[in-house]
Amino acid sequence: MKKKRCLPIFRIKHQNLNLDMINVIRATISKSISKFVPEKIEYLRRLKATGYSEFSNTNSILIDLFHDIYQDLLEKFDPMEVYTIVGDSYKVTNKNDIIIFLTGLKKEGTVNYFENQKFQIFGKERYLGFTYHSLERLIQRYCEGSISVPRMGLQGLFRNPIFHEVKFRNGQDAILIYSEAKNWIKTDEYERFLNRVGCEKDDFLKLGYLPIAELNDNFACFTTFLIPGMWGTPEWVAVKNMEQENSKLYKKTQKFLGGKYSPEMNSTLTTYLHRKGFQQVFSLDEMKQLVP
Repeated sequence: MKKKRCLPIFRIKHQNLNLDMINVIRATISKSISKFVPEKIEYLRRLKATGYSEFSNTNSILIDLFHDIYQDLLEKFDPMEVYTIVGDSYKVTNKNDIIIFLTGLKKEGTVNYFENQKFQIFGKERYLGFTYHSLERLIQRYCEGSISVPRMGLQGLFRNPIFHEVKFRNGQDAILIYSEAKNWIKTDEYERFLNRVGCEKDDFLKLGYLPIAELNDNFACFTTFLIPGMWGTPEWVAVKNMEQENSKLYKKTQKFLGGKYSPEMNSTLTTYLHRKGFQQVFSLDEMKQLVP
């Protein structure tokens, strides 16, 4: 008699990813599951027995798997290819196995975009279009920052994102992105940062700006990614306007604002701005008022 499986099988369906990457992903999943501690094994058994009624995209099992996947892929592939892989969704089959749908970027001319994702941008559903430069900056400043390494690449930004439409001083439209604190990797530096700004894990952080170069029927095309306080952002303008009123604060802030980026700037600049009265952390109630 054939023994009944107690654990699910994780399967991959993919779009815009090459076969070499898929082979690494499948091997990583097998390796990771084989190293699961007994508590995780029991948790998976329980999930399968209940038909995955408690399962979701933010389930700890999927989060851990994606973290391992990114680590293994980064050893063999360019970060640009790795961090732009998005797990769009999952599906539980009638055999209670789990299919994870993975999507890479599609290219149209000089614009890169996720063809399965459209967002409401300035009154119309549009794709987010990225130049190579804007992707470089997203990876440098979001995926590889000192505290902002997300658990699942750019998915921390573009899975159920919270956008706020803003206008820069020069009249340029931009999208301000907020991130839930619980989306970030729980490193010691992360915990220290949350304590410094008084942020709870259910709060939201002002993550950065995507200035729009072009807005058409299909795309909102972005040129770069700026963390709050960098040159041209509203925080930079506000501090610059304080020059006459508080020259000491202005001069001290200049070592952060508009300077050359370093990975430490994410936490240092956010902390400094928040402590000086430029709010960077928001509760759920505050977010509902900011972004209806």
